[in-house]
Amino acid sequence: MQRKKNTLRINTASPQNNKSMILYKLPSRSIVPTIVIVAGLTSYAAASIVDIDASSPHSPSDHYATTNGKSKLSEYLVLKGSSATNGATKFLKPKRNRKTKEHDRKLQAPQLFDIVVGNDGEANQLLVNNGNNTFTALDLPGGALTTQSIVIADIDKDGFDDIIVGNAGFGNNKQANQLLINSGNNTFTVSDLPGGNLSTFSIVTADVNNDMFEDIIVGNLEQANQLLINNGNNTFTASDLPGGDLFTLSIATADVDNDGNLDIIVGNENQDNQLLINNGNNTFTDSILPGGSSFTLSIATADVDNDRDLDIIVGNSGRQTNQLLINDGNGTFTVSDLPGGAFSTASIATADVDNDGFDDIIIGNINQANQVLINNGAGTLAVETLPGGTLITPSIAIADVDNDGDLDIILGNVRQANQVLINDGNGTFTNETLPGGTLGTRSIAAIRKAAPGVSMFYS
Repeated sequence: MQRKKNTLRINTASPQNNKSMILYKLPSRSIVPTIVIVAGLTSYAAASIVDIDASSPHSPSDHYATTNGKSKLSEYLVLKGSSATNGATKFLKPKRNRKTKEHDRKLQAPQLFDIVVGNDGEANQLLVNNGNNTFTALDLPGGALTTQSIVIADIDKDGFDDIIVGNAGFGNNKQANQLLINSGNNTFTVSDLPGGNLSTFSIVTADVNNDMFEDIIVGNLEQANQLLINNGNNTFTASDLPGGDLFTLSIATADVDNDGNLDIIVGNENQDNQLLINNGNNTFTDSILPGGSSFTLSIATADVDNDRDLDIIVGNSGRQTNQLLINDGNGTFTVSDLPGGAFSTASIATADVDNDGFDDIIIGNINQANQVLINNGAGTLAVETLPGGTLITPSIAIADVDNDGDLDIILGNVRQANQVLINDGNGTFTNETLPGGTLGTRSIAAIRKAAPGVSMFYS
């Protein structure tokens, strides 16, 4: 396949790298921090928040995960109000679950978060949380890569989160993707993932075969997408996903047909987007999503209409309207345009930022202000502009950074400082700058983990 002429190009030149780089959306999945209490942790790619330097290992049940199908919303409602401030452990007020009609609560201790940043043209970074809302930036091993996607998952099930790095390149400059095994003390052992030298723009992890090990899904440009089955011993068996050679810029996973298996949603450049239904035996049935051929840079999922199945949000670039694909529950989707106009959207994430129990949509744009679409639960979305000014935001993460019980927004920006929008709890956000400089950041995401020894209580 030949490169398409209308590929979006953005000048991201720096004094050290005076050239124009191609900006693609790195995976920007729906991020809903939840404690995993079911099998099948679904991680999210990018610069990720994770307690890398924990003093003792955590069990897999301590992980926070992204949306993972029909269990997502109920878990999220139980846990999204978690809060612990000033070192004090406290009970939270009971939260009514809209689905089970039960009341749940939990005990939560203070938590620390590190941030992993994936850069294009510079070393990737670890921002170590100093415990006082400041971070110390360290370079990760591997050198200066063309990293487009980073995902965090405990690949070897030793209690420490490892880092999976997706690298891009063109022609003879393609690079192997990497696995950084976490030693638990801010050091990592680097190895190449199987599959060869690729042009990877999106990586996610999910337990697609329900064996309790995180598998890796790789989205490539002008190559077949890949599935790397985790063999449980730090090795993987690689196979091509159906669909042929594509221009894939975003991958998401969700159980869209509510059969207990995680399906794969593929966002492509100027091609039909795809849905790969998981047959439960490491095979997938390929189908085309409605909505036409768009320049899709981001795919996210959420139960937007609160009907117990996951809908698909499509972020398009090239001044195309973003789309909402409402899951009709029978394998079909109803397509509508999202409000806000025709933008060059590079990143989509979903989270309940106003604590009303409905998933809102956060939109990262190119050379425009970012937006949040507030879901009023009645089938309409109200458009609001986020602070931070005109940015190039290829990735968004969601996490309760300040542990005050509401979800904050983390922005990964190109050649601009990365930012945290602290949620003030009343529909407004305070913009703060992350350390690390103005880099070629391509990906950011959030994963939370409970502190060692903390018990979680449900009633």
